[in-house]
Amino acid sequence: MAFLFFSIAFLFLFFSSHLLSRKLGSVLMFLTRSTHITIYTLSLIFFPGVIIHELAHFFMANMLFVPTGEIEFFPQVQEGGVKLGSVAIAKTDPIRRFFIGVAPIFAGIGMIFLAAYYLHPFSLSLSWQTGVFFYLLFQIGNTMFSSKKDMEGAIGLGIFVAIIVLLFFLFGAKLPSPVIYACQQFLSLPFFSEQALFFAGAGALNVLLWTILSVIKR
Repeated sequence: MAFLFFSIAFLFLFFSSHLLSRKLGSVLMFLTRSTHITIYTLSLIFFPGVIIHELAHFFMANMLFVPTGEIEFFPQVQEGGVKLGSVAIAKTDPIRRFFIGVAPIFAGIGMIFLAAYYLHPFSLSLSWQTGVFFYLLFQIGNTMFSSKKDMEGAIGLGIFVAIIVLLFFLFGAKLPSPVIYACQQFLSLPFFSEQALFFAGAGALNVLLWTILSVIKR
């Protein structure tokens, strides 16, 4: 049940993040009438999160012995959209490419967990720790998701794994009871409930900001 709440909150944050970024870009364009000002303002707003995102790709690639090149933290206008940051990564096998692509998600989850552990944001009285935590939650929650470019090669790997799992169950294979029990215990850890709460909070903040921006543009 804890993992189910985690998954729902994760999806809520994912969709609310995309809604907020599009709305923010639309409002900035409406106010400034300038594509470049809009792009660089968005880059400034999400700059700390972009740094965390790109460094996660960089460190994961190096941990997996995949060569890396230039790392950029500033926006680049390209055909089909805008990249707020990038890391040059050499071609590699689909498995390592997958882990490099999703590295910002794991890094984001880990940093939110550590921030909550050390800052104690939910104390009875508001403090600077609470403000710092929610700022980090906003930054990480809106920049940790992988782009289509990040996930190159992951679709093929996902299809391959799905086929293997399907064949595994079609031929009547069953996991040993201790393995099933261990999986159940892992998926019910309080960690998932806590992260679900944080993701839901970040998503709710995104919806609130989206509503305010909608009123501004009206």
